[in-house]
Amino acid sequence: MNAKTKKDRRVGEALIGAILKGGGFSGFRFDTAFCLRFERSEPGEINGNEIPWIFELQILTEWWFGAKEDWKKRVKSFQEKHCLDTDEPLKAYELTCLRWSEGGTVDLINMGDNCLTIVFKNGKSLSISLESDVDFAWIVQEPNVSEEDSQWSVVCECGELFVRMPYS
Repeated sequence: MNAKTKKDRRVGEALIGAILKGGGFSGFRFDTAFCLRFERSEPGEINGNEIPWIFELQILTEWWFGAKEDWKKRVKSFQEKHCLDTDEPLKAYELTCLRWSEGGTVDLINMGDNCLTIVFKNGKSLSISLESDVDFAWIVQEPNVSEEDSQWSVVCECGELFVRMPYS
């Protein structure tokens, strides 16, 4: 079945929930942006189509752990004199702790007007802005699959969700 891309917030929210809810945070990588990897332990489907087991969330916009104001205070107190940006090392630390602690499974997904929030079973939450100064704010996609061959993705661009999936 061929995949199509459609602008559809409702379907995008449903697909993100189907992809991430119950999935475990299994790692991340960082070069110029963070890319988080999630793996589900149960099969998933949407509209009768089986969803791949592994997805990546590439983030190009502002994001934080917990309440935004608390995060800003924490970053400010994390003073590393040899670091140009203290936000990124602190994010890497938090992601490493999430990866190697109990409860790194996605419990709840909340799509608000301004951000996507992922809540983990251990109570930690990660929020990602829906707005960005670059091409897109974030994308949930299959790893190691070219855009042309991709069957599944959700792209957030200017607060809008663009969904790529097999449609009947």
